[in-house]
Amino acid sequence: MHRRHDRSRGRSTRTLAIATAIALPGSFLAFAQPPAAAAPLPAAYSADAHGDIVGLDVDLLSLDLAGVAVGHSRSTVESSVEAGTSSANAANLDGTLIGTGLTLDEQSTVAPPSGDPGAEGLLAVDLAPVVTVGAITGDTRAACEEDLGTCVAADADGDRVLSDARTTLAGLSLTSLPGLGTLADVTASETRTRTFLDDDGAGSSDVVSRTTTTVGDISLLGGAVTVDVTSPVVLEARSDGTTGTAGYTNPPTVVATVGGQQVTIPADGQPEPIDLPLLLDPLVDLSITAYPAEDLSAGPTGAATADALLSISLDVLDVGVLDAASVDLDIAPMSVEATAPEGGVECGVDDEAPAAPVIVTPADGELTDDPTPEFSGTAEPGSTVVVEDAQGNEVCSAEAAPVTGAWSCSPAQPLPDGEATYTATATDDAGNTSPEDSVTFEIDTATTVTIVTPADGSTTDDTTPTITGTGEAGATIEVTENGIPVCQTTVGPQGGWSCTPTLPLLPGDHTLTATATDEAGNTDTDTVTITIDLEGGGEPAPPAAPDITSPAPGATVQDTTPAISGTGQPGATVEVQEGSVLLCTAVVGDDGRWSCSSGVVLQPGPHTVTATQTIGDRTSGADTVTFTVVPAPGDADGDNLPDQQEGTTGTDPNDPDTDDDGLSDGQEVNTTGTDPLDDDTDGDGLTDGAEVDVHGTAPTDADTDDDRITDGREVAGVRIRQRFEVCGRKARTAILVRTNPLSKDTDKDGLSDGTEVRGVKIKQKVRTKKKSFKIGKTRTNPTKKDSDRDGLKDKVEVTGSANKRFGRDRTDPTKCDTDRGGVRDGAEVRARSNPADWRSGPRDPRVRESRTGAGTFGVG
Repeated sequence: MHRRHDRSRGRSTRTLAIATAIALPGSFLAFAQPPAAAAPLPAAYSADAHGDIVGLDVDLLSLDLAGVAVGHSRSTVESSVEAGTSSANAANLDGTLIGTGLTLDEQSTVAPPSGDPGAEGLLAVDLAPVVTVGAITGDTRAACEEDLGTCVAADADGDRVLSDARTTLAGLSLTSLPGLGTLADVTASETRTRTFLDDDGAGSSDVVSRTTTTVGDISLLGGAVTVDVTSPVVLEARSDGTTGTAGYTNPPTVVATVGGQQVTIPADGQPEPIDLPLLLDPLVDLSITAYPAEDLSAGPTGAATADALLSISLDVLDVGVLDAASVDLDIAPMSVEATAPEGGVECGVDDEAPAAPVIVTPADGELTDDPTPEFSGTAEPGSTVVVEDAQGNEVCSAEAAPVTGAWSCSPAQPLPDGEATYTATATDDAGNTSPEDSVTFEIDTATTVTIVTPADGSTTDDTTPTITGTGEAGATIEVTENGIPVCQTTVGPQGGWSCTPTLPLLPGDHTLTATATDEAGNTDTDTVTITIDLEGGGEPAPPAAPDITSPAPGATVQDTTPAISGTGQPGATVEVQEGSVLLCTAVVGDDGRWSCSSGVVLQPGPHTVTATQTIGDRTSGADTVTFTVVPAPGDADGDNLPDQQEGTTGTDPNDPDTDDDGLSDGQEVNTTGTDPLDDDTDGDGLTDGAEVDVHGTAPTDADTDDDRITDGREVAGVRIRQRFEVCGRKARTAILVRTNPLSKDTDKDGLSDGTEVRGVKIKQKVRTKKKSFKIGKTRTNPTKKDSDRDGLKDKVEVTGSANKRFGRDRTDPTKCDTDRGGVRDGAEVRARSNPADWRSGPRDPRVRESRTGAGTFGVG
């Protein structure tokens, strides 16, 4: 292991590389020139990758710190025809440390010779008590052959790694302040830098530098705001000696969550103000900025930098409660650069064909009903496997996994039925194709069955008629009636089958269904209806009434959905009713028994039920039984909450609704989860029964739609104290609005009901003819998309999105004419003037005339 701290050398090298790229002759980029041959080693190329985890700029309590980064990683390579070196550096700190009292600790590995000392803990960063910094670990390796004419070996991914530095940070958090909580907390994160050569398989290798940062969860102001980053974030520069490219390989997204509402931070380098909860808003200003990667590529040099993936600016305001403080966190600053010689770096030509791939599925000799079966197996890692049919047509293709070589693909179009042979070959990146492997299997996607006798609609006096038909040889045939087996057989070699019912069929109509199932699992059905007539003609007699054996006549039952059972004719369908209400149905089994449970809750008291059975279109008479449903022992009020449990919960065992909220005690305990002793469990001003039965709101959630207004306030109405100057109407100093407790944004204007009721700080300077003023916190009408009816929606006025011509100047969504120039805000925007500045004046003469008219709104 080597320790050193000299980043100035890397900076000068990067400058030299860019200057060299700019000085390349113009013929290098001429389109008419053939591709240059790869440069054999030794050759001139370079790469540099840098990444920090968290940059600190803190003025808080006793700590005044700027320009210091926690968790640093850098990897470089410099090669020429005379010398070459690669280095990897992982450090606890980066930036200017003079006067901070902090101590730098790092692990550095420089090659040649190649080295990999293994991971080690780095010196702790002591910024207590203002900043708590978790453990930092560094892990570096560097590779460079003493013989400059030899490339380092490729790893399993095909990369020839020259330098690799990984720095991990267990976490970082800023101190907690009264009323604000922990200002910022960043969980475990990591930055990794690498430089390597990437083979193209034809003897040429690109020079690549890559910085990968994994950002942990970020929490601000005691968890009031959380920030999530798609990880890992990869910034990469690549050069093939002709063209350099650089940028994010997987563009990250940054999302802040405040009070359950997500705010996507656009990567445009512009601060995004964050609206904080009501108690924090007067104390703190918070903004988050996401940066794009700046592409600095030129000619054969690929280069990009990101000042930070995201920056968090948090200012504690001096409001007499807390001392003013400033915190700026730069998360994941990164930069990359790579320059290759003309044609790339030559690391040898691959002319060796890969081994034949192995087909594992489908298995040889397999029978399947899937016309698009999955082909899978193993092949040389990274190779492309192509499956073809016997005519050489491609069936499907897939890339073998980098390490395991596993591959799989399925045909886009169905394969034909029948037995066929398919082959697979593998082609590597250099274009070498392997020998083939083959598999033979059979596809069978359908079967058929037909009933020949008895004929459909025929009548017979044979109670065990022979049933015959045709089908696929070897298929299994099952004949059923209403799902009950009648007989079974197998289709013979010539395609014929027959079977005889194992039990006699009763007189009457019978619908028989034959189902064929072949070896591949395909099925088909055919159906006939026949009549068994033992009297030589006439209408068959209806079946006898079934018997109800349970409950017994006069019995008492405690089950409010009791089981009802009895005997009947096998195969018949039994229906149990109370009056005209169907309770349940059942099919009589081969043993003559049937049973079903009531699907209707029977209230305590006597009940008379009837049962009939139906065969074909003939229905029997009814059997009747009367029994009594009684409350279960220990449930005197019949609320489905045992008296003993009522004693535990404190409810009245003689009152089914102790708290008189419209829900029974049992329903509250067993179903809704509400408190049977509190008619308003969630304390939102609505009774539990009203929430469940009337409004559809959640009785255990005071704010069902999460708009930060309780359900009761939304139903009863919220008074908004604000001067509303609505176009064409008399001004009002307060309004009462009723919002939808099931909709977070009742008027669908893009602002949640809670935001409109609490108000939004607009902070816009407005110029009127008499004086200038600044719009402060403004409350809008959550039931009107355009509170002041000026032609602009409330959110449009708050954001200024319709006023792009004047820098998105914002207007007051409660004032029809914000600048008091005599023209409503929407008309000014359409006339291309600024509704926040009376001097701009509408440019449409027709609009200008309205200044001398009757005005745009009335005031009183």
